[in-house]
Amino acid sequence: MKIETLGHFVDGREVHLYTMKNKNGVQASFTDLGGVWLSLLFPNRSGKPLDLLLSVGDWQDIMENPGHMGEIVGRNSNRIAGGKFQINGKEYRLFLNDGQTSNCHSGPDYYGRRLFQLKDYSENTVTFVLFSKDMDQGFPGDLDFTVSYTLTEENEVQIRYRGRANK
Repeated sequence: MKIETLGHFVDGREVHLYTMKNKNGVQASFTDLGGVWLSLLFPNRSGKPLDLLLSVGDWQDIMENPGHMGEIVGRNSNRIAGGKFQINGKEYRLFLNDGQTSNCHSGPDYYGRRLFQLKDYSENTVTFVLFSKDMDQGFPGDLDFTVSYTLTEENEVQIRYRGRANK
């Protein structure tokens, strides 16, 4: 695992890049800024690495990523019609950010715009963690969220999301 400092988040904390490489020369890179997957390099027949991932490209573009490429958006992906839902008879209202008709990707305060903490890493896996407090993005319950990325020797990238809320 290669770890580099990319720059600084808006509050001054360092932003890092984590790059893993397998025995076949495949490389995958992730950043703690939003837990974003930034690149997937496969060597072509002549050995030149080609990026097969549609991504923002540069980490500084993550904060302005309208397509949400490679990022973790929040507690929900896609849309919640009307921006409201019920749990145990209690209604929760979310910010309407999709034509004022629905909540899209938990926005506008996406997880992809937050700095995750490094939980653990090895040669082929990196795990980031984010704490989301009760009513963050309009959702109930404190949430401990982790995402792990693993590059296998079979040239797969395995992604594991885990979230546990107390409500």
